[in-house]
Amino acid sequence: MLKTLRCEAWVARRIARLTRHLNAEDAAYVDAAVAEALAGEQPSVVLEACEAKVIEANPQLHEIRTREARERRFVSLGRMDAAGLRHVIARVENGDAVWVDAMLNRVADILAARDKAEENPYRSLDTRRAEAFGWLARPAELLALLLEHAEDPDPGPQSTEQDQPGNGHDEANDDEDEAGNTDNDAAADDGGSDDQGQPGPAQQQ
Repeated sequence: MLKTLRCEAWVARRIARLTRHLNAEDAAYVDAAVAEALAGEQPSVVLEACEAKVIEANPQLHEIRTREARERRFVSLGRMDAAGLRHVIARVENGDAVWVDAMLNRVADILAARDKAEENPYRSLDTRRAEAFGWLARPAELLALLLEHAEDPDPGPQSTEQDQPGNGHDEANDDEDEAGNTDNDAAADDGGSDDQGQPGPAQQQ
C-alpha cells in the first residue's frame, strides 16, 4: 500500500503495528481487506477497519491476546520528587477507573466548597483531585466526609478552562519509565503478546 502511495506513511506504520503479531497469511488477509477501505476513506475509518479485520483474521489469537492483556493489570509508584510528591500509575478495570474518577471529582467539589467557606486561596481542579486521591487511602474519613456533605447541592459542570482536569497529566507520562510500566503500556496498545497463534480465516480458505 505504501509503495503504491495509496495511503500516508503514518497510516501504513499504524497498520503494520496492528498486524505485526499475525503470521504472513493472516496479515495478507487483513491487508487485502484494508486496501478496499483506502479508496476515499478517512484514516480513522481505515484504522477501524484494520482493527476489525485483525480480529476477524484470527479470533482465537485475539482472544488469547486479550486474556493475556487483562493479566497485565498493575498499580505502581514513581520516585518521590523534590517537592515530596510522587506519581501513582495504574492499569485497572474500566468500570473501576470510572468510579474512581467520579469519586475524585465529588471529593474535589467538597474541597472547593470548603476552600470557599474558609476563604482559602483558589486551588485548581487537578490539585483538589490529587488531594482527593489521598482520601481514598482513608476510607473511614472519606465516608464521614461524604456523609457530612450528602445534602450538598450539585455544583454542576466546571465553567472555566482552568478547572478542567488534566493540566498535569503529561508529567505523569514522562515519569512512566520511573514507575516501571512502559512495557505494560506498550503491551496494552498492542492488546497482548506477539505470539503467533491459532489458524484464522486466511488459512482456512
